[in-house]
Amino acid sequence: MARLFTIAITLGLFLISSGTTTLADVTFTLEEQFQKLSDNFLQFKENAELKDQQHIEMRKVLEEKVTRLEEMMELKDRQQEILTEKIIRLERWAEKNGRATTTSSKVVGEIASGAMPRTCREAHLADPSLASGMYWIDPDGQAVGDAPIYVYCDMISETTSIPHDSQSSMNVGHCADPGCYSRAINYNASSRQMSALTKLSAECHQSIKYDCYFAPFEFDGVSYAWWNDKNGNPEYFWSGSDDSVHTCQCGIDRNCVDPSLECNCDSAAPVQLTDSGIISNKNLLPVTRLNFGRTPLESSSGIHTLGPFECSGQVAVTGMPSSCEDLWRVGHTLSGLYSIMGATKVETVFCDFAKLPGDTDFQKWIGFTDVKSSPVYFYVQKSSSYNSTNTPICLIRFSPSANFEICNEDKVERID
Repeated sequence: MARLFTIAITLGLFLISSGTTTLADVTFTLEEQFQKLSDNFLQFKENAELKDQQHIEMRKVLEEKVTRLEEMMELKDRQQEILTEKIIRLERWAEKNGRATTTSSKVVGEIASGAMPRTCREAHLADPSLASGMYWIDPDGQAVGDAPIYVYCDMISETTSIPHDSQSSMNVGHCADPGCYSRAINYNASSRQMSALTKLSAECHQSIKYDCYFAPFEFDGVSYAWWNDKNGNPEYFWSGSDDSVHTCQCGIDRNCVDPSLECNCDSAAPVQLTDSGIISNKNLLPVTRLNFGRTPLESSSGIHTLGPFECSGQVAVTGMPSSCEDLWRVGHTLSGLYSIMGATKVETVFCDFAKLPGDTDFQKWIGFTDVKSSPVYFYVQKSSSYNSTNTPICLIRFSPSANFEICNEDKVERID
């Protein structure tokens, strides 16, 4: 009995010992698996966050691309609208021009039938029946340079008028510093086309008016207002053509409210004043920007009104052309070699009509043209004696259709 009890105790202890070892082993394995799962989860989380960041960046890139595509589509739509409008205007012009060329037989200068005129003057000369209004012209030459421009033609004065976006009266507001108000002037034409119109025309001008109330152009030696010319340079004269002085029309006429000043507004008087004039220096026009200042007080004010850029007349070319510019003025647009009259001899030059007069390499000198005189033979007959000096000799040209010709009312028989 005692032996059996001992065996039972021993077996129990063995079972207990075996059970304890298995539980520890199981516990250790679970901890390893848990740690591994934790590591896997952290790795997965990091990968997920990385992919999310990549997705966000890709989304931003795609959104930027979509935005750019939308902007490009809008730009193309606007360009398409502009192109459609231009085509419609050109078709209208072509219809009008077609009717004009069929009803008018008078074509002047270099304007061929159906060709687009370079100025309003050329359009009027081609068809004097045209009424004043908006027309398409191409100052830099048809099929070269920039696209044609849409201008107003005064057919009575043959004036070409290029409008801009600042022709209405505009208030400069309130500010104190020189040129603190600045407005760019945008024309319905490219700078190249306006430059070409200037070179073709005998004169160009632009009107300007400034209504001021305690708002001077210049005060105490400081210039508060100026305008910029076609090259962007500041100009301080508000009428006439002299760019070396600060003046207005009243200063030219010597009738300003303050005789010691050159402009009415320069008196800086707390009363309503006006300076108006016409800028006529075509080498500086058109006005590209207006700048005003010294209107800090609530009671001070300045209102500018700038007229369109207008040109009229035509630079005359007399005799044989002496430069590529003369050839361009009379209507040549095909680049190539030309003969022109030099100072003493006929010269050969290359004219690049893709450029404008004054541009680099517009004209290249090639050399002198080898012009030789050919001998001319003719018959002469003396029908009376000549014994006095400075007496002209009558030269007789015999014609195959007549047996004689008359010279000084004397009949001369033909000599075979």
